[in-house]
Amino acid sequence: MKALLAQDMEAINTYIMTSKINSKAADAVKNKWITWWEDNKRDWTWYDTEEFDTARNFRHDFDVANAITSAQKQAVTNKYTSGVTSEEARGETKRATSEGVYIVPEPPLISDGTKVGIVAVLILGALGWVAKVAYIDPILTPVTMALGKAKTKKILSKHF
Repeated sequence: MKALLAQDMEAINTYIMTSKINSKAADAVKNKWITWWEDNKRDWTWYDTEEFDTARNFRHDFDVANAITSAQKQAVTNKYTSGVTSEEARGETKRATSEGVYIVPEPPLISDGTKVGIVAVLILGALGWVAKVAYIDPILTPVTMALGKAKTKKILSKHF
């Protein structure tokens, strides 16, 4: 299935990139597609369902925008609402809406990578505080008491 998704994604890209542009709206959709594709294309064969559905929605929007007459627009709508989807061809349930588009969930406000980074910073900060309390303070406290705060700051400022 994953290899098929990659082939399907490449097919959508080829379709949008090579189709004749009939309207400014279709050109705008194509430009949005190019930006999205450059940010999301991969050298390997794995795409998740949300990305595939987003690509299919781009293809849908492109076809609707590229249709000039109302009869062409109606033909595009009929194609997307009554055509067989890849899920249906595999015996699964059709996931497209009655308008022929796919519902793609909004991306989370904070991505998983950002969450991992925040946790890593918090852990490193906590470890730094533990190291200060456990190792640095016991060494500096007697030095500070012996030399005085001003002289200790002067010595430390030369080395750090």
